[in-house]
Amino acid sequence: MKRTVISLVVLITLFIIQDNVLYAQVKKGKPTKSKELLKCEKVSDSLIVVIQNLEAEISDIKGKNEGLSKENTDFLKQIESVKFLTVTNIKVENSPEGKTELTNKAKSVSKTTVLFEFMPNSIVPTGKKTVNVVLLDSKGKVVSPTNKKFKPISGNEDIACSAEMQVDYKEKAEKIKIGISHPKKLIPGKYKVEIYTNGYLSGRSDFVLE
Repeated sequence: MKRTVISLVVLITLFIIQDNVLYAQVKKGKPTKSKELLKCEKVSDSLIVVIQNLEAEISDIKGKNEGLSKENTDFLKQIESVKFLTVTNIKVENSPEGKTELTNKAKSVSKTTVLFEFMPNSIVPTGKKTVNVVLLDSKGKVVSPTNKKFKPISGNEDIACSAEMQVDYKEKAEKIKIGISHPKKLIPGKYKVEIYTNGYLSGRSDFVLE
């Protein structure tokens, strides 16, 4: 790149000098010699080649910069991913009102219980964590929303949650249980559960009610 720029500067200088010589001759009424014109044309051709090479090098540098930018973005995402807790062994149980047996009949469900465990993460400090559970129907609408809202780290707006709970994270696998009460009858279809910890999406699962 540096050599190409130097070559370009030298050729531009030569071209200007040659052009000035030709201009001076024309101004004085002297006929221009074919050799001088050929020199000017050669310098001009060389300039075109150098400029093309420079454009190719600039394009190559842009491509490398874009690649580095993507690598940096991916690296930052990896760093960011270790800052929050991830949940595992997600299980969803639906039960009728006042009964312990489970059901997959939408009209019979009065409570949904979400069970999960935090995956150990030594980077995340132990202590109280706010867990928000969002239950979504097949149309993406929040089911049985509470009067509490939270702002996901990846979003710009507050969203309603179906349940919220303060959990004491102790860096070891412990079964967490969060219940969602349904004041209205659910309808058959596919449902999705999203679990957020301090605003970060920690895990998701889905289930179907008949």
